[in-house]
Amino acid sequence: MPEAYLRAAKILQLAPAECLMVACHPFDLDAAANVGFRTALVRRPTEWGGDLSERPTMPPCRTYDIEVNSVEEILERLA
Repeated sequence: MPEAYLRAAKILQLAPAECLMVACHPFDLDAAANVGFRTALVRRPTEWGGDLSERPTMPPCRTYDIEVNSVEEILERLA
C-alpha cells in the first residue's frame, strides 16, 4: 500500500526521495521505489535454508540503489 510509505516519509518530515527503504525482499523494495524511495537490498542467500531446490519462488527484482550482504555494509556505502 503506497500510503504506508508516504505516511512514513511525512511523519519523518522527509520527501520520499530522501528516504531509504532497507529490506531483503524485492516486493518491499519495489513498493517503496514506486513512491520514490531510494532502496537498499540486503541479500540473505540462506534465508530459506541451504537447499536451493526448496527455496520459494521470489518475484523478479529490479536494480536497487544499494545491494549488500549485510546491514553493516550499508553504512560503508553511504559514507
